[in-house]
Parts: sequence; structure tokens; C-alpha cells
Amino acid sequence: MRTGNPQSFRGRCQITSRLIQLIRRPQPATIETCDISEVSDTQQEGYLHNIKGKLVGFWTSELYGHISVHGFHFIDEKQQISGHVLFYHAEEAIVSYEESRP
Repeated sequence: MRTGNPQSFRGRCQITSRLIQLIRRPQPATIETCDISEVSDTQQEGYLHNIKGKLVGFWTSELYGHISVHGFHFIDEKQQISGHVLFYHAEEAIVSYEESRP
């Protein structure tokens, strides 16, 4: 199915993920920087069971691989839980994609 989304997957699944509780900022983030390995060392991993939401991924060429993380990201249908997906198993799925050309 073609949609207005980049590669996306919607359905009910079990997911092992680096979890992030979504926080909407009242002001823009600071310009502080840190190494990606420092961030990943402090993130929690968790298992989500029988959860509905979307898996979204973007293809990035090798040239830009250092500024993008491979794989999928997840956001639940209530938009309260998100994270980088380490593993998933889908019980139901709707797969969609968008083809971009220069």
C-alpha cells in the first residue's frame, strides 16, 4: 500500500525496544551535544507485549549512515511510548511505503 508515510508498519505486535517516554517540550531543546555511544549506554531496554502502534523506518545511503540509525522506530497508538526497535514479532500488520525520487 502506498501512503504519504516513509516505510511504515502498523499492527499489533511484541517489541523489544530501547524505550523512551515521550515528553513534549515547552521550549526548544538546548544545543548540548554528546556521543551516540554515551546515549545508548544510559537508555533502558524493555519488552512490550500485545501493543498497537507504528513501526517507521527510513532508508539511508551508506554515505549518510553516520547521521541516521538503521532499523525501525516504534510509537504506540496513544503516542506515549516510543523507541528504537531491537526486535519485533507481528501478529497483525499493514505495511506501507513511499518511494522518493530525486
